[in-house]
Amino acid sequence: MPSRPELRTRAYSVTCRSITRESTPFARSRGAPPGQSFSLHPGGRWLFVANQASNTVNLFSVDPWSGQLTDTGASVPVPKPDCITFSRR
Repeated sequence: MPSRPELRTRAYSVTCRSITRESTPFARSRGAPPGQSFSLHPGGRWLFVANQASNTVNLFSVDPWSGQLTDTGASVPVPKPDCITFSRR
């Protein structure tokens, strides 16, 4: 039985003159398969990843200087999460 290709999140450095893929390791999200969608919090410090297969939303911290993602280990059970949006009140 063929295996599903691994899904990865890649990092890019963007300037007004170029776009370069970074050599920093990609972040893995818990769940099988990895997250189907993600959303960056408006403050820029947190990335939420929706995992439909594991029925969870996982939280990553975002380094403000490098953009490096770190899995916080925080996971919230959510039935079939599909899309994460933020609203202002």
